[in-house]
Amino acid sequence: MATVMRRHSENLLVLAGAEHGHSHPGPVPLVDVMRAAVSEIERYERVTIQSLPPHAHIAGFAADDLSHLVAELLENATSFSPPDAQVQLSGWLLESGEIMLSVQDEGIGMAPDRLEELNTRLASAERADDLDPPRAARDWA
Repeated sequence: MATVMRRHSENLLVLAGAEHGHSHPGPVPLVDVMRAAVSEIERYERVTIQSLPPHAHIAGFAADDLSHLVAELLENATSFSPPDAQVQLSGWLLESGEIMLSVQDEGIGMAPDRLEELNTRLASAERADDLDPPRAARDWA
């Protein structure tokens, strides 16, 4: 629980625009970053790391932020899945040299008509940085 609270407090600092100031001096193995992400969530025992590119590394300055981001996705996946369902974390090395990560869960899902409606809204949405803040808040409220 203390780890979850630390993650939430660091997320609040990011939202407030503060620099967290701690980064790794060199590249960090991707598997270590993903293990750190799993360890940051309450229901860590439900997450299985399926496969990751074996020699992939993350730049040290980005490792903690990536870990927090993946932890948020894992927290969401475990929170909105049946309590006995596993969540799988995996990754692939793309031809471009980039890494694609996947978080798979057995969430509650959404009705096909609602999914189509939301995908249509996302496809036609203006870029958030093109909107002035009052309009953005009004459009997404």
